[in-house]
Amino acid sequence: MSYKRIVSLIAALLLILLAACKGSEGGNAANSPVPSGAWTEKPTAAPETQAPTAAPTPEPNMAPHSVSLNDNSAAYSQEVRYGGIEELREQYERAAEIGSRHGIYIYIADLVPNWILAHGNETQCDPALVKRSLDQVERILGYYPEGYFDQLLFDEFYGLDLYLVAYSSVAMGYTSFGPEVDPVGGTDMSRMRHFVCIDCEDLLIDTLSNTLPHELAHVTDRRLQYVSEHEEGRLFSEEAWNALNPEGFVYPYDDEELTNEIIEQHVEYLEYFSNSYAMQNPLEDRANLMGYLSRAAMGDSELDPDRYFEPCLIKTEFYLRCLRDAFDTSSWPEKTVWEQALEVLMGGGN
Repeated sequence: MSYKRIVSLIAALLLILLAACKGSEGGNAANSPVPSGAWTEKPTAAPETQAPTAAPTPEPNMAPHSVSLNDNSAAYSQEVRYGGIEELREQYERAAEIGSRHGIYIYIADLVPNWILAHGNETQCDPALVKRSLDQVERILGYYPEGYFDQLLFDEFYGLDLYLVAYSSVAMGYTSFGPEVDPVGGTDMSRMRHFVCIDCEDLLIDTLSNTLPHELAHVTDRRLQYVSEHEEGRLFSEEAWNALNPEGFVYPYDDEELTNEIIEQHVEYLEYFSNSYAMQNPLEDRANLMGYLSRAAMGDSELDPDRYFEPCLIKTEFYLRCLRDAFDTSSWPEKTVWEQALEVLMGGGN
C-alpha cells in the first residue's frame, strides 16, 4: 500500500469519527446546559383570558396651582338672616351655621330671592321639611374636603349660594355660572356667583339624593376646565375625557331623540355611562358620576354595583384623579369618600 493511500484512509477515518462525535452531541442537546442569555423557543400555550384594562394615565401634576382665589372669609362667619316666619327661626339659624362651616350661603323659605321664584319655583316653608332638608344638606356637604368650595371661587366668581325651594313641577336642581337669568339658571346680578337651586323634597328621596352632588359637580367642572386652560401639564381636558368613550361615540348634546337612536344602534355604549342621561353631554356625564358616587358613599341600598361596567369605572377613576390634580389637596384626606366609594364599586373595598 502506498504512502498516499495510507494517508487517505487515515483522513477518511478521522472524518467518520468527527461526524459521529457531532451526532452524539446533537442527540444530547436537551440535556446540555443553556448558556446564560441564550434565546430558546418556548412551547406555545393557550393565551390567558384577561380583563381589559384602562390605558395608563399620567400621574397628577403636583406643581402648585397658579389660579388666584377670591376672598371667601366672610362666608365662614355669617350672621343669621332671619326671615318673617317665626316657626322657621331655628331653621334660619341652622342654615347660617351649616353655611359658615363650609363657606357657602344657604337660603331657605322667604329668604330665597324673587328672581329665583320668578322661574316656576315656590318657597318651601314647612318647618319639618326644611329641617330634614338641612339635615341632608349638612350630611352631603360633609363629604367634601376642607376648603373645597373656596377653590371654586376664582376669576370672576365670588361666592357659592344654595337655594332650597319647592317646585311647582318636576323635582329637579340646576346650576348657573353666567350673568344671564333664564328659565333654567341665573345669578346675582350685582356680582358673579355660582348658585345651585334644589327642591327640598328631592333631597329627601333616597334614589334622587344625588341631585345636590350632581349640581355641585357642574360647578366643579368650571374649576377643571379653568385649570386645564391656564396651567400646563394638567390631567383634565375634553380630549382626554372623550378618549375614554367608545370609539366613534359623539355626545348628542341634549338631543334626546338622537340619544335614543345611538342606544338602539349601539347598546354596548351604555357600559361607558352611568345611565342614558349621562350620554347627553360631557358635563352631565361627569356630574352623573359624582352623583352616583355620593349615593354609594351614603350607602344607598337602591344602587346596584353590578350596574357599573369596567369602562364606566375607568372614566370614574380618571375623573377623581383629575379632581386631585385640579385642586390643592394639601388638606384633603388620604382617600375622599368618593374614592372609597369607587373602591367598593370596583370590588376592592368593604
